[in-house]
Amino acid sequence: AVFWYKKAAEQGLEISQINLGYMYLEGKGVSKNLSKAKYWIGKAKENGNIDALKIWNEQNLWKY
Repeated sequence: AVFWYKKAAEQGLEISQINLGYMYLEGKGVSKNLSKAKYWIGKAKENGNIDALKIWNEQNLWKY
């Protein structure tokens, strides 16, 4: 799943950016990596995705 989420996220698909970021946030299918979680969720947030903004604020990703 990570391979395809990354491919889609790199193409700008927001839901894939969020899903990939969340996988890094939780360490599901990948090693936990808060920097990568911040990057991918931040990309979706920059595109105006409300769910990404919610995760960003709830998880305090601005810290990483």
